Amino acid sequence: MTRFSMGTLLLYAVAVGAMPSSSRAQMPSPSAAQPVTAAGALAPQATAEETGRWFRGCWQTWNDDWRSLGACYDEAIVSEEPGSGSPPWRGRPAVLGHVELFKSVFPDARGELELVLTNGRRAAGIALVTGTHQGEMRQPGGVIPPTGKRLAIPVGHQLEIGDSGRSVNELIFLDHAALWGQLGLFPGSHRAAVSPSGREPVVVAAQGDERERQNLAAYSRRLELQNGRDRAALEAAMDERLVWSELALPADLDRAGALAHFQELWKGFSDLRWTLASSWAAGPYVVAVGVFAGTHDGELAPWGLPATGRALAMPYLEIARYEAGKLVESRLFYDGQGLLGQLTAAGR
Repeated sequence: MTRFSMGTLLLYAVAVGAMPSSSRAQMPSPSAAQPVTAAGALAPQATAEETGRWFRGCWQTWNDDWRSLGACYDEAIVSEEPGSGSPPWRGRPAVLGHVELFKSVFPDARGELELVLTNGRRAAGIALVTGTHQGEMRQPGGVIPPTGKRLAIPVGHQLEIGDSGRSVNELIFLDHAALWGQLGLFPGSHRAAVSPSGREPVVVAAQGDERERQNLAAYSRRLELQNGRDRAALEAAMDERLVWSELALPADLDRAGALAHFQELWKGFSDLRWTLASSWAAGPYVVAVGVFAGTHDGELAPWGLPATGRALAMPYLEIARYEAGKLVESRLFYDGQGLLGQLTAAGR
């Protein structure tokens, strides 16, 4: 654990303005290789499987020919990185400009999809984004020259497809503290880079069945337990094989570690609450977007941050997997840099 001083966090703010498979519970098998739909408009009556191929095709375009990525976006696209402090990018030119900027800094950037989920006109995925820092980064504190270091960060991605057959809204969740840390520019603990697996992604389409409805209910119930601080009931809702992968933490947790982590959060925020904004299911998975919020009135042990009295409201994306009604895996995405910024003078 790294204990932060306010001075360290301020200096950092001015300067900068995936798991090994052996540690996971058993996951669904990767899908057999399928032809990936070229980037473009999705047909109005597209099947869930076709939506998944389209989603993969847009990621492939981002990898190989980002200048053609506009074909995946509606003219009125709104793209957000919730919790990062950046305003939304509105309209196709603004979104492509953001992509161009990222590609100028990491010209070999690629995203390897690990998971693809679809439900109607919605899609979500987890990708490992890799690249080499070869371009200058212009930040409020000045220009950061290329470090030549490799980046490998998990990214959570959700989008909605409009009547045009293109994305009208997308949410991109990543931990900028991990990004800066892997480049040697963040002083605290962070998620280390991992190598791409080279495997085909797991692809799951919603069936609209009873199992999915039960998983959605189990997810909502778990948030109630977290808000009610019912440790015993929360433990009962978790499978003994649980892997809790909170990407702002440096390592994954088992069930005992996850329960201890919740108790640390409850100590750091006496009024911590998780509020669900939207959720949908695909097979054993639940895709949830919401906000966890509270007053930082106790030590936040995961970051060694003493109480500041400041309010936190942090957007999150969680992709949870259930077996027999119990949580067996959680991939929780939020911006650790944004969290630290809200709780320190850097967030003013």
